[in-house]
Amino acid sequence: MASDSRITPLHDVHVALGGKMVNFAGWDMPLSYAVTGIAKEHIAVRKSAGIFDVSHMRRIYVTGTNAFDLLQYVLTNDASKLRPGYSQYSFLVKHSTIRPLTLDDAYLNRIGENEYLLIVNAANGVQDLEYILEVAANRRYKVSIKDETDSQSLIAVQGPRSREILEELVGTAAMRSLSSQNMIASAQFNNVQGLWVASTGYTGEPTRFEVVVPVAVVGEFWQASIERGATPAGLGARDSLRTEAGLLLYGHDINQATSPVEAGMGFAVRPDKDAETIGRDYLRAQKEAVTAGTLGWHQVLLEFPIRRQLEPQRFTSTILFEGQVIGEVTSSVVAPMVRDGEYVKDRGLAIGYEKIKLSHETIVSIDVRSSGTLQEATVMRRLLIKEPTTIGGLQYSNPETHYFKALQTA
Repeated sequence: MASDSRITPLHDVHVALGGKMVNFAGWDMPLSYAVTGIAKEHIAVRKSAGIFDVSHMRRIYVTGTNAFDLLQYVLTNDASKLRPGYSQYSFLVKHSTIRPLTLDDAYLNRIGENEYLLIVNAANGVQDLEYILEVAANRRYKVSIKDETDSQSLIAVQGPRSREILEELVGTAAMRSLSSQNMIASAQFNNVQGLWVASTGYTGEPTRFEVVVPVAVVGEFWQASIERGATPAGLGARDSLRTEAGLLLYGHDINQATSPVEAGMGFAVRPDKDAETIGRDYLRAQKEAVTAGTLGWHQVLLEFPIRRQLEPQRFTSTILFEGQVIGEVTSSVVAPMVRDGEYVKDRGLAIGYEKIKLSHETIVSIDVRSSGTLQEATVMRRLLIKEPTTIGGLQYSNPETHYFKALQTA
């Protein structure tokens, strides 16, 4: 562990479980665990349930008279659509002379009338917080902004059995109130208040939850989840799961110079919302360009056979069609395919951008690490296929997540 790395409250637990610890965004985090490994952890999430410590994600509480105004101004989505108890994917943007800068992607949770919980990425968390504080001060918003990252943990429980497990831990009433995706409810564990359970996640699973847990009881919560069948999973499985689901990673698939619209995330951009907001005209013009078919770049999902020595690396592999460079790979992984709860095969998966929109099952080539060595790949409309799941009388839709829906309608 690097001397300046931060650790989560569960750090010693991860080490005791044989966690392969790596530095991620300044945090010492488990990549995988000795008794399982990335592939088995990936399969556990798809077949049953996995549990992830994602406490490195920053949790910012925004409350007060102007909380809504501040968030409408700096975020691309329309917070007016959020009722208390609901969550929303969005992007944090900043003014620039030419175009708005995409600072981060984020999840906004409305937990009260004038109370919001904003969850942002670890790599950008400090800068995001400083920026929000700066905007609030400059615009004289009457708000309270508190970073509770050190006093709370964030635990993701994902997979078909995640609801069943959490009902035993936080109670049926709290879980029943989460009747669809993108909702949030208060809860308690072992008579301790202060938990928040959200039906959100980063795996593409239709049944998925993220739980804010007070540090005082997070060790008990983690152990109780494992005893009920959740498999500890690290950042490696989180990356393969999210890539399989076509979900973006900030800093790879999107960055300051890539707008949410260019990344295929136009569903989370609402320039016509009834509020002053950053980048309104630029983002509106981009959405119109999508409709007209003139935007120029499109997100692409690729599948390729496993040749581990040729696995495409982020940023360094170009995509070719009929001998011409048409795009680049921004994320790639080797991941197991699971169908009907059973392992099928390993496959290579990639997310990238293309200049021309190719149809489903078009064959392209990936110039691996721009070395001249070509890897054949297939354009896929989606990489993850799961059937609807009914647990506890609640049905969850096929996880053509908001990302896939955006790609299909963009």
